Amino acid sequence: MTSRNMRWLLALLLCAMLSPGLSAALAHGEITTWAQLQSALNAGGTVTLPEDLTAIEEGAFEGIAATVVEIPAGCGSVGDYAFRDCAGLTMIRIPADCALGTDVFDGCAKVYVFGATGSPAEAYCQSHGNCVFVEDAQN
Repeated sequence: MTSRNMRWLLALLLCAMLSPGLSAALAHGEITTWAQLQSALNAGGTVTLPEDLTAIEEGAFEGIAATVVEIPAGCGSVGDYAFRDCAGLTMIRIPADCALGTDVFDGCAKVYVFGATGSPAEAYCQSHGNCVFVEDAQN
């Protein structure tokens, strides 16, 4: 299995955990291509990632229509371009110790990043013009 196919399979598994409707569509063979998966994610709204997620791979959520993303406390890294071209993304909560890759929000308008003071998320926002850091009492 190539690394691209492995990433596609991992993305399918992750997305199946995020949405019962998506999970049913996967089980019934309705979603068989990356384009169909992307379409299913483009329903928008809030995406709460699973608690056992430890990393978000490069480009994992590129172009989705989510407006709010909740990353679990155990996630240690967000890969390069993970949320690239997510035009509707307005808010994301990032754990205190979560490292951020290159241009995570490239192509997004303004993203309010909720995180801990002194965290990698705060440092990232200080060096990127399209995100605004907001101290998060939950971190």
